[in-house]
Amino acid sequence: MSTPEHRSFSFRDLILQTLPEFFCLQIAGLLILALPSALLKRGIAVIIASTGIPLSAFNLIPALFNWRIVVLAALGIPLGIAYAAVEIFSLIFLCSSILRGGSDGVSQSLKKGVHAVWRFLTPAGILILLYMIAAVPFTGVGLPVSLLESLSLPNYLISDIFDSRSYAFIYLTAMAVLILTGYFFVFSVHAVLLDDDSPGTALRKSLKLLRENSRSFLLNMVMRFVMVFVIQSAAFLILKLLPGYLLEHLQYNGSAWYRVISAFAVFAGAGLQAAIVILTRSYLMLTLTRYYLEYTDACPDVWQPRPRWNQSWLLKGVPAVFVIVITAASLICGLFYDQIFVREEPVKIVGHRSGGILAQENSPEGIRKAIEYECDASEFDVQRTKDGYYVVCHDKTFKRLTGVAKAPHEMTLEEIRQLKLKGTDTPLSAATYEEMLKAADQKIHLLVEMKGISTDRQMADDLIRTAKELGCLDQISIISYNIEVIEYVETTYPEIETGILVNLIVGDAVHLNCDMIILEELLATEAQIRRIHDSGKKAYVWTVNKKQSMERFLSGLNDAVITDNIPLMKSVQKHMNSRSDYRMILDRFEGFWDPSG
Repeated sequence: MSTPEHRSFSFRDLILQTLPEFFCLQIAGLLILALPSALLKRGIAVIIASTGIPLSAFNLIPALFNWRIVVLAALGIPLGIAYAAVEIFSLIFLCSSILRGGSDGVSQSLKKGVHAVWRFLTPAGILILLYMIAAVPFTGVGLPVSLLESLSLPNYLISDIFDSRSYAFIYLTAMAVLILTGYFFVFSVHAVLLDDDSPGTALRKSLKLLRENSRSFLLNMVMRFVMVFVIQSAAFLILKLLPGYLLEHLQYNGSAWYRVISAFAVFAGAGLQAAIVILTRSYLMLTLTRYYLEYTDACPDVWQPRPRWNQSWLLKGVPAVFVIVITAASLICGLFYDQIFVREEPVKIVGHRSGGILAQENSPEGIRKAIEYECDASEFDVQRTKDGYYVVCHDKTFKRLTGVAKAPHEMTLEEIRQLKLKGTDTPLSAATYEEMLKAADQKIHLLVEMKGISTDRQMADDLIRTAKELGCLDQISIISYNIEVIEYVETTYPEIETGILVNLIVGDAVHLNCDMIILEELLATEAQIRRIHDSGKKAYVWTVNKKQSMERFLSGLNDAVITDNIPLMKSVQKHMNSRSDYRMILDRFEGFWDPSG
């Protein structure tokens, strides 16, 4: 077989010739998926709404036996497979046609991609599909489908995992296994699609090919990834940073034309960046397919120029629609800027576990730090002790903090106050509920989370009675995962503000009987927040610790953010309060073209 440098038509020229086909394949795929995706999502939403409650840590096990979970899986899994067929299978068929000098174009590749799903309906094939849908977004090895591209573990769960050495080891080991699995079986889908191998045979073939060619393959793919990174970074610099620098320094805030131009720069820049991502990913798949064909001796000796592509109407139509859409969006954004961006009240900042990183968690000192930093509220967790006191503690046991694997309800208050932080002589804060209320001194609002197995009506009654006795009833909100107890508080004590924590996206939160819905960060979409507001409830977001997330939620529709990093949140808030009109538009709409959003 001839080496690449001896081929009469270069691989680079082949890539340049086929870029329009790659782009149009992706656009056509999005259009094909739009209607079934919308219908299935609507069906899922109807099923979710019929539950009347969200799935949370409190009712997870009972909900798993609900018939609706089976229906949701029956709707959701085919949707994910459809995305894989259109966005990945079709792309592999198109890449194969290009490399082998075939005549199959966009439409033929799409048809083949959809029909190929049946080849994966075996135990091994289903494992391959599940890996593509569920594992690829987490590991980053492979091309994820756009529907699940943003899939990741919630921040609070990651935090809990790395708080425990054993959990962290298990998590990192699992990730390493998944990454190695993705690497050694990276050619399995190609083998099924291009060589009609059974999924089981395809897995074995991929493993064999990688063992034989691992060094050259890894080196070549690393070089390609570096090149793609450079291209995407250059696009980011030219399409976002440079226009942003110029518009930030024009200093025409408040001018309608400045706002229209700023919006146009944001929409056009984001759209072009999205197009470059589409093309670079297609290039990576073309390269991956090339190596598969070479390793299986199925690569032609000479690269053949592509047959003339006759769908020029698509090449002209897509840019025209792109320009029309961004022009219309820019005019609306610029002319109705005040109605879109100006909000009556700023987003409130809440310290997580009293004062976050500023003090020992769930401590009176944390509350005092939250007051010092002028937070709007402080959140802490309450559990009942063996002798009936209410002590502030987040975990099920004291093992993480002190090394003692006992729960609050298994110990008396005096025993708990003998505990010391792990590896030190520093006493555990072990503050009581009354001490936390006194530390607040009516200078800050408190979100009191009822935690653990001692969460019941008695706890709710006791917490409210104590706050009333100390004269700070209007300074507290009662929150919990326990839906039943929160509904009891809402019904029995309507004057008390209540909230339910939701960390899984099953169930319709707007039907809950409470005053606020506290959403885990990944669930806090604009659509979800709008539904919550339409139901007359407030929307809080937790736990927001990264700068990018802070910028998103401080400028979002939500009412408050809960954070561990109060200093960073305050710094970001100060910066955002001085943003230009351009920056306001960018922060709100830079994900405008993201299909997974």
